[in-house]
Amino acid sequence: MTLQELLPELSKLAVTDKIELIKRLTQEVAQQSAIFVPGAVYEVWSPYDSAAAAAQLQMMLDDYKAANKAGNNG
Repeated sequence: MTLQELLPELSKLAVTDKIELIKRLTQEVAQQSAIFVPGAVYEVWSPYDSAAAAAQLQMMLDDYKAANKAGNNG
């Protein structure tokens, strides 16, 4: 069966069934593509609680404001 044949039938599914389908397809694709190893732990970086990231962002915002202010005056 092709995707084009499946789409009309899939649109008839209830939301909960669509969510379950997405979960199953995601698991199957992950297993087939071997992008993620089952049971492995993957570190996800976040700038939360990072003073260096906050300082860098503040510098970028200050530069942006200064550049826009200079552009509006000239």
